[in-house]
Amino acid sequence: MKKIPNYQDDPAQLLFWELDEFLLLSVFFGLGLAINNLFLSMCFAYFLLRTYRKVRDRRANFFVVHLLYWKSGLGPSQSRSLPNPFIRRYY
Repeated sequence: MKKIPNYQDDPAQLLFWELDEFLLLSVFFGLGLAINNLFLSMCFAYFLLRTYRKVRDRRANFFVVHLLYWKSGLGPSQSRSLPNPFIRRYY
């Protein structure tokens, strides 16, 4: 059972899951409905969620957001304080 968040900086929770876990489950739930195989997709989502929790617990908070920004360029587009993620060398 998850604890109720005590601080404002704690990740958002929906029911028993944190927001990123809930999004992962909802994506696989939707895929399971779309391919008409809900049981298999929920089993796969469960094992993927367990693996994701292990990886996330070893890393810093919100590392997925940083990873998405660095690898795909998703993030604030008009920001002057954040460098372009595709520029790897600064001279």
